[in-house]
Amino acid sequence: VPNRPQGDMTWHEVVEFLNELSTDNGYAPCYDCNNGSCETSSILTSIYACEGYRLPTEAEWEYVAKSGQDFDFWTPSNGGNLPTNYSDFPGCSGVVADVWRLTDGTRITDVGHYCANTDVTSPLEVGTALNNGTPDIVGFGVIDMRGNAMEWVHDVYVNSPDNTQSINWVVDGNGLETKRNRKGSTHASLPEDMRAAFRWELSANSTGGLGTGFRIVRTLNP
Repeated sequence: VPNRPQGDMTWHEVVEFLNELSTDNGYAPCYDCNNGSCETSSILTSIYACEGYRLPTEAEWEYVAKSGQDFDFWTPSNGGNLPTNYSDFPGCSGVVADVWRLTDGTRITDVGHYCANTDVTSPLEVGTALNNGTPDIVGFGVIDMRGNAMEWVHDVYVNSPDNTQSINWVVDGNGLETKRNRKGSTHASLPEDMRAAFRWELSANSTGGLGTGFRIVRTLNP
């Protein structure tokens, strides 16, 4: 559907599409693909060294979602965390959403599109306004990172990644890896799933339905 996240694609299908996009624009592809199975190009020392189009790494995605703030959520008032008693609130109650605040006072319903403020069965158009009249936008100017649709990222899924808080770490692997990572949350997710650190694995051969899309990035001057 035009202007909605492109979902219902496996990780392998997504990166094959990104290879075609790279070739069409005169860039070397970032992935080696064979019979529907893809992995990072064997000529690359790192996915960051690729000049073509690719998926963001988990580190890149989270860096942008936090936009310079070290909190669960980027907010215009310098960031907020979930309240310590957030489990006491019915996550999908629209009434509660109007009064539930992050630690900096931001209403959770003004953060992103999730189950309490979205009554649709598929993702909304990109940039759809929240209850406060503005789209879900983080400090670096990127929209819809907290809700509406989850997003494939480059990394192989591991339970506890070695996250050094730098932007250049990545958990890489080959086409035989069965699980890849997703970031963000969907229009049907619980509010706590909109945290920048939230992550969820999925078989690279599964699509995740309409609720799992992707975001395109390039390394400038690799």
